[in-house]
Amino acid sequence: VRLSGSLKEEVLTEAHEHTKALMVALLTISRRVPPSEEEEIILDTALKILYEKFDGVPLISDLSQVIAEKPTALRNAVLDRGDDERYADSTDGLRKSLNGLMSGGPLGTMFSRHTRPEDKFDITRSCVFDLSAISDTLPAQQAAGLLASWSTGFAGVKVAQILADAGLEPRRNYNVVLDELWRALRIGRGIVDRADSLTRLNRHEVV
Repeated sequence: VRLSGSLKEEVLTEAHEHTKALMVALLTISRRVPPSEEEEIILDTALKILYEKFDGVPLISDLSQVIAEKPTALRNAVLDRGDDERYADSTDGLRKSLNGLMSGGPLGTMFSRHTRPEDKFDITRSCVFDLSAISDTLPAQQAAGLLASWSTGFAGVKVAQILADAGLEPRRNYNVVLDELWRALRIGRGIVDRADSLTRLNRHEVV
């Protein structure tokens, strides 16, 4: 609401890329291998469709439902040529993994519901993400919680910088501490790239 033009588009693009990167990271943790190129294309397209049509904050179940509805953009993305069986072959593995992120998989139900309103992230204040309630016997959940927290934090910093560029917020400097990084990096193949994509900021900018 406070932004328009190119700055608004920049925020929307950043939000999309952060959301996609987090979904890829969660799938990588759950499967212990990264999604395929085709699955990343499906995720990218499905997320764009989801945010165009959804009013409010969507859940993973809403993303899975978009894929289940076989929209034209997704059918074109997987080149199913109007064949429902080809579409299912391309999307069923991803939908199963998304369902696993909601319940029954290594991450339990951590990402199956909305956060509480009182847990809203405030970019004007210092904050700490406390994950101490996750047992050391659940390394996948620890890694997922860490990556989700870092993604939220770095996305907030980026938005704050864009608002400052627009003169809508004062310029603030941030000190972002990634404690227990090793817990995320040890979880499986491909997670280093995922952690990098979630926590990357433009190095030439003051944060």
